Amino acid sequence: MLYVLSALFGLGFSGVMTSIWVSLRELVPPRVAATSLATVVMFAWMGMGFGGWYGGHVFDMTGGYTHSYAHAVVSGVVNVAIVAALVRHVGRARAALVAHPAA
Repeated sequence: MLYVLSALFGLGFSGVMTSIWVSLRELVPPRVAATSLATVVMFAWMGMGFGGWYGGHVFDMTGGYTHSYAHAVVSGVVNVAIVAALVRHVGRARAALVAHPAA
């Protein structure tokens, strides 16, 4: 059963990591793609590392996972808000570019 769970997790995680590259390709110009990818992946890895440590720290402090899950939910909501703001910003920038192309 552990092998099945590992395979499912790996497939799901690989989809998430692949979507980072696809999203960046769509959202940033090619001249800054490498820098953007490095920055996003660095923060993603830092978040994954810090999240595991933080969850364990909160468990040690409170004796349960309730607060860890609550913090994770709040972090997820903040993440979705940031992504929504970026999508809205990129959409407006593209609309402005289409409306007023450079000469």
